[in-house]
Amino acid sequence: MPQAIINSYLFSAAAPFSPSDLTNLVLWFEADLDAKSGGVAATDTDPVDEWLEQTASGADALQTTGGSEPTFDDAELNGLPVLHFDGSNDHLLIPDAVCPAFGSVDVSVYALFRVTDLTKYQFICSKDTGLSSPEIPEFRIEVTSGDVEIVVGGSISTASTPISAATWYRAGFVYDHTGGQFVTHYLNGSADGTSGAVLPSGTNTRPFFIGGRDSGNRLAGDIAALFVCKSVLSGTDIANLDAYIADKWIP
Repeated sequence: MPQAIINSYLFSAAAPFSPSDLTNLVLWFEADLDAKSGGVAATDTDPVDEWLEQTASGADALQTTGGSEPTFDDAELNGLPVLHFDGSNDHLLIPDAVCPAFGSVDVSVYALFRVTDLTKYQFICSKDTGLSSPEIPEFRIEVTSGDVEIVVGGSISTASTPISAATWYRAGFVYDHTGGQFVTHYLNGSADGTSGAVLPSGTNTRPFFIGGRDSGNRLAGDIAALFVCKSVLSGTDIANLDAYIADKWIP
């Protein structure tokens, strides 16, 4: 075969998708990438006190209080590890000093998680005050009685499809602030409801929580991956990210 044809084929083949292809990706966590315990790679049942963020921004998720670390659960999902949160006090946080700033901006969040207890509020991730009446920009993903809720500012948006306990889901949202102030839910790669939401102006100086929120609520369940962009991801972007996650993590 002539080299020109070979070269044409090689250069025309699409490169495989990477999360780094997403516009303004600011947080990227996967349990098989740089989950640490005491400064070294975590192994099965280790407490995870550091989860390194993969965009090299320095916004690593930490836990400095002994007994409050999630547990590294090796080979739990398709031969890959996950982080287990006990529902009592386990959580990680990104200090505000190194966390990307979130004001009145577009935000997209997508995660691979499961919840083991649907009888109480479960928080996957949050950047909020823990107050019932927020006056600053904040957002979070929470699950209550099987409903996946997205809270943006003072607005609560519920996804169309309830989830079940102890089942893995790929879920998240896209908040379009500049294009009309509305939330689109996504579940396993497909849109799952839309509603209006308003993110107030101001500055949020609280930490970014993984597996909880600032008010003290903690997740009973597991997280394998978490992605946050300061942009409006398109349906194609979500589909590509979902396929990346599913191909890697779902047996």
